[in-house]
Amino acid sequence: MLAAIWTLVALATLFLALRIYCKIWRLRKLWWDDWVLFISWVCLIVDAAMSQRVVDLGFGKYPCDIDPANFRLIALEGQNIGATFGMLAVVWSKTSFAITLLRLTEGRIKTFVWCVIILMNLVMILEALIVWVQCTPISKTWIKETPGYCWDSHKINIYGAFAGCLSGVCDILLALLPWHLIWNLQMQKKEKIGVGIAMSMGVFAGATAFVKSQKIFTVGAENFSYDGCQLLLWAVAEIGTTIMAACIPILRVFVKEVRERTTTRSHTKSPFTRKLNALESGGSDDSTMSSKSRRPNTISMAPYPKQGFQSPLESPLGADDSSEKHILPIVHEEPQTPERRAPERSTSTTRNYSRIVRTQEFAVRFDDRGNNSGDAHEMTHAPRHGRQNQI
Repeated sequence: MLAAIWTLVALATLFLALRIYCKIWRLRKLWWDDWVLFISWVCLIVDAAMSQRVVDLGFGKYPCDIDPANFRLIALEGQNIGATFGMLAVVWSKTSFAITLLRLTEGRIKTFVWCVIILMNLVMILEALIVWVQCTPISKTWIKETPGYCWDSHKINIYGAFAGCLSGVCDILLALLPWHLIWNLQMQKKEKIGVGIAMSMGVFAGATAFVKSQKIFTVGAENFSYDGCQLLLWAVAEIGTTIMAACIPILRVFVKEVRERTTTRSHTKSPFTRKLNALESGGSDDSTMSSKSRRPNTISMAPYPKQGFQSPLESPLGADDSSEKHILPIVHEEPQTPERRAPERSTSTTRNYSRIVRTQEFAVRFDDRGNNSGDAHEMTHAPRHGRQNQI
């Protein structure tokens, strides 16, 4: 059991470390979702340490095989301290992913995510408080001989199972939400599936939450010290799985960028992918990032040379398909005489608005200063000399 617990902790630590490394590697600052996930990981470490401690005291054996002097420590360090940190780790790891979704949603969907965050935290924090206030005095929770009374353990287990099932349902809802966000986006099907799968790993955390909820009813049983090992394991599994699931979307962007750099291929970014990349900027998008956080490319603009080069605009219907110059009638200018330059009054109230008021032509040169994902550019504008206006 301990081997499985520490393996899950190690995997969660690895994924979180890679997530933070991705932010540092991309010169981005940590945002709220990163800090909440880090606090959740700290709670996981405490929970795993308490699990190690109670196992060393005999937890996992039948009650008759445990030193009676250890029961108090097992109850205090395992059922109280360890369980409290475990519940906080669960809810805050899920909250971290929900905060990530807040940066991708708006309107009613964003309100829905907020409702999920508030509901999860209220239910799970209340469960953590019940662990401490279920008995009067509080010390009776781990010292059974203390005079006083405790709430019905069966009802407490029912609430714990309810909280666990609610946690699993929230995991599934948050995992399915990205599919709704990307379903109608103009993305390549392969990229759409990749983003959806990466952001839907929470379904596995939801599955572990349902299994853990079923194991809660072993609490308070006659052989809980033996049967409770499964609950201990599945509790850590839920936390570790949730932390890993919250890190995968960020790692997907990192892996994709490394692959693009090694293969020197360029891919068109969809709006959702650009928004996902903006998650690593620590709360700001590409337009508000500091120039220190990326190496810009340069776009320089200069007039077309007079000789040896033909502007696309000079072609009647040619290379400039996006220009609307070719749809305007050709206007033949006549030499300006003093008589024509004099102001004239026209009896006609109809004006010809189909002429081009001003024409400017530019030569664009693009210099790539590095293959990074930032879309920063420096533009220089050199106005054309001898500008011609048509009236």
